[in-house]
Amino acid sequence: VPVENMPYADAVRFLEMTTWGPTPQNVADLQTMGQQAWLAAQFAQPASQWPNPNNATQGVGALQTAFWNVALTGSDQLRQRVALALAEIMVASAVSDTTFEQMVSYQRVLGNYAFDTYRNAFNAVTLNPAMGDYLNMVNNAKATGITSANENYARESMQLFSLGLVQLDSTGVPIKVNGSTVPEYDQSTVSNMAKVLTGWTYGETPGFNSVWTNMPYYFAPMAAFENFHDTTQKTLNLPIPCTIPAGGTAESDISAAYDCVFQQSNVAPFVSYRLIQRFVESSPSPAYVGRVASAFQLSGGKLQNVLTAILSDPEAQTPGAGKLPEPFLYATRLLRELNANITAPDALTAQSTAMGQTPLSPASVFSYFSPFYVVPGMTSPTVAPEFQALNAASALGRANFAYRAVTNGISSGIAVSLSNLADLANNPNDLVEAISQALFRGQMDPN
Repeated sequence: VPVENMPYADAVRFLEMTTWGPTPQNVADLQTMGQQAWLAAQFAQPASQWPNPNNATQGVGALQTAFWNVALTGSDQLRQRVALALAEIMVASAVSDTTFEQMVSYQRVLGNYAFDTYRNAFNAVTLNPAMGDYLNMVNNAKATGITSANENYARESMQLFSLGLVQLDSTGVPIKVNGSTVPEYDQSTVSNMAKVLTGWTYGETPGFNSVWTNMPYYFAPMAAFENFHDTTQKTLNLPIPCTIPAGGTAESDISAAYDCVFQQSNVAPFVSYRLIQRFVESSPSPAYVGRVASAFQLSGGKLQNVLTAILSDPEAQTPGAGKLPEPFLYATRLLRELNANITAPDALTAQSTAMGQTPLSPASVFSYFSPFYVVPGMTSPTVAPEFQALNAASALGRANFAYRAVTNGISSGIAVSLSNLADLANNPNDLVEAISQALFRGQMDPN
């Protein structure tokens, strides 16, 4: 007889944090295996395979359908949740990267690096051509008499992907001097980082010579052309300042610049805070952030270690800790909890959009919602990012989705069978308990 290592409610909550929704089989597996063995099995899962585009002009609609397939049926549940978290920190968007081939290259990078170090994921995103398109690093040439290096990726990669704008203590709390925050870097650092990032074009399309500027090609990292790289000395005025000597190559300058970025004490708490928000709760305590940031530092930013620290922390197990599910997770959780049979999930894109979130398409580089968003009118201000996407219309979208899911009104490709519940209809107590188990972690209020 298998040993039940986890109470039912704890198992469901853990799967809400680590998967796209707890199926009945997932819950049974986790209860039998226990948390650590389950995590080890997920860390060993290879990345789901994303399909190839039909042609270079195909739009993202079919890739959005693939997004739902991977989320709902992929065996690498935790890896794909991490990929989503990384996509909501290091943002590229189909709002401007409108083709399938652009966005599929980006999705593959996120899945492949989900359990690697944050630095390696950051490096891969930096040289990904979809990101090159989105934040203007591709074909970014050194300054001439009438041009200057594009600063877009330099600015956003520091502000949003790694450092933040202000200096943080080890628990992610902004440092204040005379009541004011302290900038993490200045405009000259942005300008110098932009020079570091010059000289990259698309990778070589098979069958064609590689030239500046290459035709768009999305299935390899961007390629360096030294003649278009700025080889002057660069100074990064960070809390631990760095000077990159003149004469470097495009590759050596990026390596030196990111060595500098990743030795800054801001990186660990900055990234840890955002990852906790994506998996566990909207407004983690500074102590929780500090413990995870310490695991980040000790492991060299290895995401597998960071995730283990996030998920095994006492605060992650605290009753009442949590967050509003973003629309993607609201949709996938409900369908997986009800053990839906899904043959074609394409209709979910419109359903999710009505709830305020479209796959692969955050509105801007600031993602779908701000990590600092505070619910208006709260007596004690509470950071709650997902509430930024909740309004009268999107709340109604959630209610409509739930109704359509249980009445099989989403599409012919998504079927929920309520026959198990119907079989219990003559015993109301058993029926209510079954619904409590399916949708409320077995913790539905007795009333």
